[in-house]
Order: sequence, then structure tokens, then C-alpha cells
Amino acid sequence: MTETNLIVKDVQSLEVPEAVVYLFELEYTSSTTLYFHPGVTPNVQVTSVNGSTIKLNRAQTFTDNAQLTFTGVNNNTGAEYTITANVNGAVSSASHSVNIDGASTPSSADGATGTIIPGMKVTGSDITEDGYGPIVFDGNTYYGFPIHVTGIDMANDGAMNRPTLTMANVESILLTDSTFQNAFNSTAAEGGSKSGLSGFTIDSLIGKRIVRRSTLDKYLTIDTATTGIKSVIEFPKSTYIVDRVASKDSIMVTFELAAPYDLAGIRVPRREVIGKYCSWMYQGLKDFTTGSNLAGTVHCTGGNSTLTGISTQFSTEVAEDDEIILDGAYIRRVKQVNSNSELVVSKDLPVISNSTNPGGNYHAGPVTYAKITRNNKGACAWRINSVQNIGSKYSNLDHSFFVNVNDEPVIFKGLTHTYSGGSWTIRNSSQAVNGLYPKQWSGTSTPATSLSLTKNDIVYTNFTRDSGDELLWIYLGDTGTVSQYPEIGSSLWQLIRTYTKYTDRVYTTNPNNEPLRNEYVVYPVSEWSTDTSIDLVDVSRLWRNTYTISTANGIAPAENSTFWQLGDVCGKLLKSCKARYQAQPRYNGAAVPSGTQTIPSVEKDTNRLLPFGGFPGSRKFR
Repeated sequence: MTETNLIVKDVQSLEVPEAVVYLFELEYTSSTTLYFHPGVTPNVQVTSVNGSTIKLNRAQTFTDNAQLTFTGVNNNTGAEYTITANVNGAVSSASHSVNIDGASTPSSADGATGTIIPGMKVTGSDITEDGYGPIVFDGNTYYGFPIHVTGIDMANDGAMNRPTLTMANVESILLTDSTFQNAFNSTAAEGGSKSGLSGFTIDSLIGKRIVRRSTLDKYLTIDTATTGIKSVIEFPKSTYIVDRVASKDSIMVTFELAAPYDLAGIRVPRREVIGKYCSWMYQGLKDFTTGSNLAGTVHCTGGNSTLTGISTQFSTEVAEDDEIILDGAYIRRVKQVNSNSELVVSKDLPVISNSTNPGGNYHAGPVTYAKITRNNKGACAWRINSVQNIGSKYSNLDHSFFVNVNDEPVIFKGLTHTYSGGSWTIRNSSQAVNGLYPKQWSGTSTPATSLSLTKNDIVYTNFTRDSGDELLWIYLGDTGTVSQYPEIGSSLWQLIRTYTKYTDRVYTTNPNNEPLRNEYVVYPVSEWSTDTSIDLVDVSRLWRNTYTISTANGIAPAENSTFWQLGDVCGKLLKSCKARYQAQPRYNGAAVPSGTQTIPSVEKDTNRLLPFGGFPGSRKFR
């Protein structure tokens, strides 16, 4: 609750002895708000008195018996008067409270109180006046920062005013691991862990909501325990949206602000009806932001759903339904917190060792962990690693379905090739995987006239038409003798690609300027993955090299890399949605393939819904 009556009375009295203080709250994400103040009056003042305990508006340290001088104002004459007292007991850590003794007692005549009261100014050799240190208001810690808003105006007619926000052009002070290290909470103010903002740039502020709060200096640290005032005392808030960068130089950057309901180009309803293309952000519901590492490390030596912590604080740092990420690889929802050192997650984990080698497939540990926050963008819930569990129809197994921007399936190369000595060789009938091996459509410049095929068969070609590149195709038609050789655009054929595990090696690009024929890899993967057997982690992604990497130089796939870009990209068409959400594994009636051993079937499971963001049945009107 915000109390405005007291502050209105101060203003109406036409005598406001306290400075107006401006506070800024910048809503950076749904879970992160940045708190700033441009500087406050540096005076140290008394906020409450309880016997010999004095509370101050600025945290201080004191030596025992240090002398303090308290200055007040005579209510009748306006003249200053002073009271001196000594510190009773050293205060080694900055605190708002100090005990005193030996207070002098001036005459209480002519309006002087004769005692120490709230509002008196405090000076002394131990007093540090700092107008730019952290201050606390309404339970939030605000940090001193060069920031200023001008042009705020209120009118009942005409165009909405667009104030300007000016702040220091120092992007690095908000970045992770910077000197400023701003976690924007009381823990940071007290010297605790300060996570900063990963990847912050000035442009990151466009579209963010900023709130300017204003109050009087004396209400910053009002003591609700002694005054009986339980609400926040402030002027009405001003809320704006950061609309654009108005100017920028090496020292300052100025933004133009807009009222939340006065943004240029915004129409109601916000979402337009479009026909062909999906408007949802691909994997938007699975997009997440990772917080700073929490206390301690964890392991899961049993390879189950129970995590054991070392120096952890589960009871205070995580709660039921929180999502956590382990070692940047495994994401799990917290199901139950048993103690500070044990919690249960919603899905089994692989073995995460506790400093020793348990043998078999395991993740080296113990590992760090952090909470994640879903950004909830759009309605596309396709997982980051493109793994789906279709249900009991396929034994509740996980299946990976990677698809590129042309809606071409991308499958593990080990399903169509054998690996030996760093080279891949096409499989033959004696090396079939789950009864499948690639059949060759022979010929180069003149393809063979026909081939006997069954739906879902894979065929490979080395046609002159394709510059001799080895291409793989899935046959979509009925069983029989097929005379239509593989080509793009045919209703009988679907081009497919293959991927391998990322390793630090040479990567080449297609010499015929066909970037989709470059090499595909998955990264990161489990620690026990090999060239012939890959296990994905929850953040595994499909990548494609964009440039030739001529030597093993440690350039691993990453976003915004010069050498890599994402290979699993949505084509934004209805068939792009079907290729993922209605995909099912090719199943020959024997063992159900799972994980990276999955090859998508030609048949789609049309009973499953599509979160497609377009409107294919719509048409345009004049």
C-alpha cells in the first residue's frame, strides 16, 4: 500500500525541509528488476530512537567511545542546537543501529526538545556521508547510478509527452563478472554474490518498462516499528516504456520514453491474422534464462531422481516446481525438497559422480547448479534438444527429431554409415540398423531406370546433377518398382541430412555453394557419447558450419558464432509444424528405436495437435 496523504500534507504546508528523492525501477525481465537512484542527500540522520539505541538512515561503522554530535532545530526560533554523546560498543560491520551513552542535556527552553529525536543530523569523526551508496526503500535496494529523466509532463489534451531518460553509456557495469556486479538485491549490497546480466547491451533496454518513484529523503528509512506507519510514503509513480535510443556517445546515452498506451506502430489487436507463416517464436516456450549458481554442488550417484548436495541450501534457495539446470546440461523440475542437502526432481538423471569414477556411463561431478526462468515467448513448446516422448504407443521412449529450415529430417549418420578410423562408409545389407540400410540408386550422369522399394526405404545417390555429392532420400510412395529417381520437388521423395557428434576437427563447406550440404553436428552431448553412439543432454542442439574450419582450433558451436549457426531451424510453414509435432519413429515391428537411433516415419500421427501460429485458411480482402 502506498501512503500519499502524509507527503501531500508536507507539500501543502509550503515548507518542505527534506529533499525530493527519485528512484528508478527498470523491469529488465519478468524475474529481474534493476533498481537505481541518481544520488540522495548524503547527510546522516536519526530515523528512530529506542532508549539508548539510535537508528540512522545510512549504515555506518563505529569505534567504541567515538563522539557523535546530534544537531536539531529550535522549534520556536529556528536556531540550531546540539547534543553530544559517545558510542557505547564498537560496530565493526556497517549497521543502521548504534548504542550511545553520556548524552549531554541542553536546555529545553525556547522550543528545543532537550533529547535526541528523529530527524536530527549526526556528525562525527566516524560518520561517513555517502549520497551514492545503496539505499533501501519499500524493501528494495537501490544502487547509485548516473541516471536522469526530463520532460515528464501531464496534460489533459494534445499529444502524449515523450520524456527522455539519460544514463551513463557504460554497458559493462551491468554485465556478468563486471566490477559493478549488480545483482540488485540486498545480498549484493552486503557484499554477497552478484550475478550481473549476461550479454547485456544498451539496445537490450528497448521495450522495457521503467518506473520513476519519488519521495522525501526522510521517508526512505522510516521505522514502521516505532512510527506506526505501515505503508510506503511516496508521490504517485510515473510509468513509461523505453521506446528508442535518441542519442548515444562515449559518455552518455539518451532514450526516448513513451507511455505504455502511446507506442507508435502498436495496433489492437496486437496479433495480425496471417495465412502462410507461423508467427510464434520457434521453441519460444522452452526458451529460458539461467540465474547465477546456487550454493554448493550436487551429485546423483544412484542415477535416479534424488539429488544429494554438498554445502547446499536447498531449503532456502529452491522450492517445489522450480526448474534447475545441472552443470549447464540437464534441466529438471524440483518435485520435493527433503532437506538442505537432498531434493527430488521430476525425472531420473544419469549418474553424476561424487569425485570418484563409478564406471560405466556417468557425468563427472559433483557439479554446480542454478535456477532457470522460462521466458514464455509464443506458443511453440518444441524442446531445445528436439526430443519428444510420444507415449505408450512407442513404449514411452524419447525420440529425437531434428529438422532443418527446408523441413528436411536430419538423422544420426551412424544409422546410414559405419565409422572406422575417422571415416564414414555407407552401410550395406549385412550392416542394417533395425532392418534399415541405404539402397543405392545407381548411375551418375544417367540414373538407373528403376529400383524396387518399400515406403520408408532410404536411398542414396551420387548423381552428376548434384556435383557427385552423396545425398540421402526417404521414399514416400507405395511398395513396388519405382521408376521416378530421387529429386527435389518430387512427391515420392524427401531429401534427408545426417549429423555427427561435434569434435574438434576440420570441417569443410560444400564447394558448390550449397550451405545446407555443409556438415551438421550436435553439441553439447553427454560425456560418454562417442562417434558411433550419441546421447543427448537437455540443451543439445543441432548446428551447421558456415565456414571451413581448416584446423582443429577449439571453435565449438555457439550462438552468434562466425563459424556455426543453428541447423534445427523452423521453416514457419504448416508442414514445418507437422514434421515435428506429428513425427513418429520408423518402426519395423521389432524393437522400438529411441533417442538418436530414431528415423522419422513417412506417416504422421495426425491425432496430435499443432501449435501453428498462422491461419492457413484465411484470405486477404481489399
